[in-house]
Amino acid sequence: MKLKAFMLGVLLLAGGLSCGVRSAKTVDQLVHDPELLFQDLRAYNGAVNALEGKALVVYRKGERVTSLKAVIAVDKGQTRYRLELFDYVFNKHLVSVVRNGDEVHATLHFKKESYDASYEEFQLQEATGIAIPKEIILKSMIGEIYVQDGEIRVESGESANSLLLEYSDAREGLSSETVRFGEGRVPVGATFEQEGERYVVSFSKFKVTGGCRFPTKITIQGGDRSLEVNYTELRINPELADQAFKVPGR
Repeated sequence: MKLKAFMLGVLLLAGGLSCGVRSAKTVDQLVHDPELLFQDLRAYNGAVNALEGKALVVYRKGERVTSLKAVIAVDKGQTRYRLELFDYVFNKHLVSVVRNGDEVHATLHFKKESYDASYEEFQLQEATGIAIPKEIILKSMIGEIYVQDGEIRVESGESANSLLLEYSDAREGLSSETVRFGEGRVPVGATFEQEGERYVVSFSKFKVTGGCRFPTKITIQGGDRSLEVNYTELRINPELADQAFKVPGR
């Protein structure tokens, strides 16, 4: 079947929540009604409007391990977000990324450099050294399952609690994703096929905050690379002041 999927905001939000998600159905109902699962996925991705939190981040590439501290603020309605990364041991400020609409301002504190770019042109890997596609990493860090714009073919996955999405327009190199659902039909992870590589995202350690269940542990695995995000502080749908997304010196 063909469904039009419209993402509410490119980077952000939606937590690993049960807010607005339907009660659990039988295995037969899940197998025969992928559209219902897709509706649950859209509700899941739209349940969070804003997020503010702190997290411990561990990035592994081969045998190299990098530990970081992160401060994250997201306003999905106005497509704004802020990501600050600090050295875990010495607490040195490493990177600041601020997005307002289609404009991104990045500051590389360790190089004493800053620059502006459009979101489409912005290279997260160059700014942070984390070799994972920006859409997957930025959405996963805020608990969102990456669903692309445009025409989507929606089918039942290999099991009763999974959903296969195939894209006719492979933007960002993303051709398909398989979403896995847990108790209460809440998404607990996804597998992405992007630019010839496979990325597996897992959500766990759900916490009820702001009336929603949100994953406080998020893991992304791709080839010899993995990223683990563990939230230590978290606020869902807070009132965020404009100051949270202000670019220094402006």
